[in-house]
Amino acid sequence: MSSTCMARFAGSAAISGMLAVGPSVSVAENTLEEVVVTAQKRTENAQNVPLAISVVSGARLEQINALGIADLSAVIPSVTFNTGRELRDSSIRIRGVGTDVILPGIEASVSTVIDGVVLAQQGSFFNDLGDLDRVEVLRGPQGTLFGKNSSAGVIAVITKNPNFKRLEVGSSILVAADNEYRVNGVISAPLSPSTAFRLSGFYRQNDGIVKDAFTAAIYNDVEAYGFRGKLQWRPADSVDLLLSVDSQRFHSNCCALPTRVASKNPIVPNTGIAVGPLNDAVALGGSNVFADQENYGASLTANVGFGGYTATYIGAARKWTADVDSDIDSTPAHIVTSNFNTNDARQMSHELRLVSPLFPRADYVLGLYYLTTNVSQTLDRRGTRINLITSINPDGTVEAPPGSALALVADSTIKTQNASAYGQVDFRPVDRLTITAGARFIAESQHLDFFRPLPSPFYGVGAFGPVAGEYSDHAAIVKAAVRWAWTDTLGTYASYSTGYKGQGISASAPISPAVFAALPLQAESSRLWEIGVRSQSFDKRLTLNLTGFLTKFENYQQQAFDPVLGILVITNAGNIHTNGVELELAYASSPRLSISGGITYLDAGYDFNGPCYMGQTPALGCMSRQQNLGKGAFVNAPDLRYTALARYTKPLSAATAVYGQVDFRWQSDVQFAYDQDPRFVQRAYGIADFKFGAFFAGGRYESSAFVKNPFDKQYISNVIGQGAAGGGAIVNAIPRDFGRYFGVEFSVKL
Repeated sequence: MSSTCMARFAGSAAISGMLAVGPSVSVAENTLEEVVVTAQKRTENAQNVPLAISVVSGARLEQINALGIADLSAVIPSVTFNTGRELRDSSIRIRGVGTDVILPGIEASVSTVIDGVVLAQQGSFFNDLGDLDRVEVLRGPQGTLFGKNSSAGVIAVITKNPNFKRLEVGSSILVAADNEYRVNGVISAPLSPSTAFRLSGFYRQNDGIVKDAFTAAIYNDVEAYGFRGKLQWRPADSVDLLLSVDSQRFHSNCCALPTRVASKNPIVPNTGIAVGPLNDAVALGGSNVFADQENYGASLTANVGFGGYTATYIGAARKWTADVDSDIDSTPAHIVTSNFNTNDARQMSHELRLVSPLFPRADYVLGLYYLTTNVSQTLDRRGTRINLITSINPDGTVEAPPGSALALVADSTIKTQNASAYGQVDFRPVDRLTITAGARFIAESQHLDFFRPLPSPFYGVGAFGPVAGEYSDHAAIVKAAVRWAWTDTLGTYASYSTGYKGQGISASAPISPAVFAALPLQAESSRLWEIGVRSQSFDKRLTLNLTGFLTKFENYQQQAFDPVLGILVITNAGNIHTNGVELELAYASSPRLSISGGITYLDAGYDFNGPCYMGQTPALGCMSRQQNLGKGAFVNAPDLRYTALARYTKPLSAATAVYGQVDFRWQSDVQFAYDQDPRFVQRAYGIADFKFGAFFAGGRYESSAFVKNPFDKQYISNVIGQGAAGGGAIVNAIPRDFGRYFGVEFSVKL
């Protein structure tokens, strides 16, 4: 390989995968290449799309050793991740808004889509995602083209398709602290001129970083593995059929949550652990906690072209199961001896879409969509009522009078049918002016079966059911946008769009007959006003995008922890707002150096009064057990957040190059409690990551070493209340990079 070719390779490696506006570079001209997206159901330049969209390439995610979608928060400042007790109630947030979902009848505000298939259960989205082409993050409501559960935005994952040109083989091995191992592999090849396949797989494991201070047991370890297979057939130039199957399994002895604020209940044993905001030790007395998940599915995508039109059909079936048992009292005492939950979610979807040619003055997209889901959930919680415990033995067993048993057992099944029709048209009445209008019409029905066979005196409820409920709703979602292209590299737009999230069925285990009769929760809706500037300059070496937005949500479906019942409850909290400004950039300063990043300023908050936090006095704003939440902070929505990447590559020879990379992210204070309890605040912090590596044989081989959180800046990813079962304690969720750790990686791409 010539030195010129190696220099071009080095430049491509330096800027390949850049955030959002520049995932790759044309090294010969040292310019950012066009970023192609399908956010509007047709292939187009991201700079010409009148909406706020960030695109992260698979190469960029590999550069930061990302595991899954949660790692998007490391590169997109408008995305944050809320860690729950386990995957089911974790959530991805866009512009501060998301839904911490643990109940099957509550949808997420952020729609998650893989290869065109909407995932009905958000918890199934947070497993490993390998062999990616790119991830498109659409900020703000996207209901006209993506459906009902996208009132805050869409995360669309596009995986790589089979290679029709040549045999492609790749693998990587990563080894890091805490016995972390990751192995990824892919093979793709043509089987004939019209047929090709692709098969990718992964395996990973790592020890947890939470340790029991007394038994030395390690908690929160992970073992996961899976594969994705694709078979693509092109029987004619205008026909393309793609069959995809995938399967994943996940196991963890999760979740052990260190105590942040100790219980004041005298019956709860004092472990002697130094509790506090940065505590990472537990004392669970040998509790057998676990989280097991299986996630698999298949899809068929058919594209047929005729007369310049393209008709697309996407049919899919998926299943996701989760079995979880957690220690919800977080103490060495056996107050709650079992908290076994199961989820079984199945879905089938069909989408038929027609995309017109790009006529001189107009183009359009029309579609029909149909989705059915069947989600069953069980809870079996057993233990002893903490207020009746008389003593706790050294082995953790408890003494209590007869009749002190705690039992909460319930089963629920929710079946949903959703049908919609949508369309979007672009008018170009004059050169450089594009007017976009779109709408989606939705009809939905839901059926609920619920049964609580045993009374639960601790929660103040008796046996209930079996009972059933029937619910239905319909809605219309609209979008309008105007874009003006001042030049080929400078455009501005203004848009208005609405979003919709379906009615909520909050069928939690201790539901009362009165609450059941009041179901469902009202649908959540959103309205967005947005303006944007999209620009490229310096011979397309610099891309700079600026977006301003005002968003109003009505009947926001809020999940909060009830400290009295010790359970998560869902309500229509009221109206909220999320307003702000976003700046994104990508700069190819030279073939060797790339810089990219973004800044988000966010004003997110509640527009209503809400409950006071425990201990809040009139002097602190509590009047008649209510406070003005508008003066507080929205959950996990930092006012200011930014991310940055700098990567430098230096050729050493015609076939070898070395590189260094620095990633940094910073965010202001965040509040994790809806009721504004100051004990739930994470102070501002910044996290850096370093990576150094080398390419050999023109990029076919790569070895690297990295250090995560090199300055050992400790932070937590959520603060969670334990409620009555844990004596009112408050606990921390500990992230993987809670402390500094090192790793190495070797990869081959042939």
